Amino acid sequence: MKHDIPEVKYITSMDQLKVVTRPIRIEILDIFNAKDDALSVQEMAERLDQPPSKLHYHVKELEKHGFLKQVRTRQINGIMQKYFVPTAREFRVAKTLVNLKEDGVEENSSQYMLDTLWDQVRLLTEQGREAEISVHSSILTLSQDQKKQLEDRIKNVTDNYIRELRDKGELQSGSGRDVYLLGILTMPMAEGQEE
Repeated sequence: MKHDIPEVKYITSMDQLKVVTRPIRIEILDIFNAKDDALSVQEMAERLDQPPSKLHYHVKELEKHGFLKQVRTRQINGIMQKYFVPTAREFRVAKTLVNLKEDGVEENSSQYMLDTLWDQVRLLTEQGREAEISVHSSILTLSQDQKKQLEDRIKNVTDNYIRELRDKGELQSGSGRDVYLLGILTMPMAEGQEE
C-alpha cells in the first residue's frame, strides 16, 4: 500500500536532533529509503539483522519525536503488529535551531555546522562507529553585550588551545586521534521556557 510521504521534514528541536542521531535510529529510517511500504518492527529487525527486542524502544522514540508514524495494525499469530512509515523521505536540520544574524555570514556558517553534524553522524553510522556527541547546556539571562562577550571568550579559549597544540606539533592526525567538529550554539529561549 502506498503512503503519501513528504519529501523533506525539518528537525526543529535539540531533542529531535539528539533522538535521531543515534546510529541504530538512522539505520531504521534508512531502510525506508525510496519505499512507500509500511514496516512492522519485526520486518525492520529482519532487514537490519537485529533482534526485534532491540528495536522496539528505538521505534517508539522515533514515533514519539515525529520521525515515524503508525499507519495500521495487523494481528499475526495472536500478536498485534504495528506498521510504521517515516514522516518524510529526508530529514534536515532547520536553521531555526541556531540564532541567525541578518548579515548572512553566521547564517551560512550555522547551517554549514548543522549540515556537517548531520552528514558526519550518517558517515560514522555507515562506518559502524558510534556518533559521540557531547552536549553541555546552560540557561543564562544575559544582555546582548554579555552574550557576545561570552561567545568571544569561548572562541578565544578554543583558538588558544588549537594554537598550543599546533605549537607543540600535536595537531596532526594520527593513531588514536579523531577529527572533531566543535560548534557553539547560542539561542534565545521561548517565553515561558526560561525555568
